Amino acid sequence: MKMRRRSILDIISEYIEELERVADQMFEARFIEQPSWDTASATLEPLTNVFISAKEVIITADLPCVDVKAITVKALKRDIIEIKAKTKRTISFDEFGIIHRKGKFSNFYVQVAVPVPVNTTKMKTLCKNGILEVRIPRKLGYSVK
Repeated sequence: MKMRRRSILDIISEYIEELERVADQMFEARFIEQPSWDTASATLEPLTNVFISAKEVIITADLPCVDVKAITVKALKRDIIEIKAKTKRTISFDEFGIIHRKGKFSNFYVQVAVPVPVNTTKMKTLCKNGILEVRIPRKLGYSVK
């Protein structure tokens, strides 16, 4: 019995379909919409950004009305950074012009995923004008699986 050779176009098509399937799974798992607040714990999720440069990862978080002494930044895992902060005063939905929801908030909390290997022991933080900046040096000389 002879085996039929597959066309290169069939192989590429299968490869693209597999890539699309994996990308869809990753997108669904990472970007499931959820509220950015929890009224039960009086917590808001701050806006965050992760910037990756050749030598470091810079995470910024928008923390308005925060007591700078009440900010905690720690590494939960090698690739998860936790940011907690207590506000100077309570913040309500009314301040944002939201009238169909009720709730007051006195904390910020977020877990930020870091997509590259970093050295969390050398993490540095700076908070200025309500913007927290976390700088973490990248690990050099690692292998990709």
